Amino acid sequence: MRAALLAVLLTGCSSQVGAVPVSGQLVTTSTTSTTTSTTTSTTTTTVSPPAEMTTQSGHRSQLDNRIAVSTDHSERRTPRQVESLHSEETSTTTSTTTTPEAPTLTELVEVHFLPEDRAWAMRVAFCESSAQGRDIHSSAVNKSSGASGWYQHLPKFWEERSIAAGVPGASMLDPEANVIVASWLLYKTPQGAGHWYPSESCWSN
Repeated sequence: MRAALLAVLLTGCSSQVGAVPVSGQLVTTSTTSTTTSTTTSTTTTTVSPPAEMTTQSGHRSQLDNRIAVSTDHSERRTPRQVESLHSEETSTTTSTTTTPEAPTLTELVEVHFLPEDRAWAMRVAFCESSAQGRDIHSSAVNKSSGASGWYQHLPKFWEERSIAAGVPGASMLDPEANVIVASWLLYKTPQGAGHWYPSESCWSN
């Protein structure tokens, strides 16, 4: 009896943990642990460049060229701007205005007197106002009569004679007008050289 009871006790103690008695029998429940493994797939998409970007080594692609043109606004200039810059750099000129020298008494006499009368005209100018051939102007004025210039024209006759000689409104001290009126008196009036009779002793020799 003892032996049978001991056997029963030993059998009950050796049953597995978690055994649940069903209908007087030991039923072993096995627990299965299921591990779910989640795998993350990474998809890499490779985008092939456009055909126009694939060029030979050492050459810029057409796409690069378009990008350079569209973004490089600071260096681009219109043809007119380029022409203007070129003109500014290469066409800078300095213009110098030279005022011609006034004609001398000798030069004016050569223009307005005949060759055979030029020496005489120079002597009259010298006798009337101490004029020299290199002079370009005369400020000689007779205080008593008002006679002025190289040929000492009188104020009371000047307006009429200057109009007739073709220089209306000219001043008696205008160098060329003074010579022109003297020429007109010699060639166009009856008195001729007699207009300068007061100094005839000087210029007739």
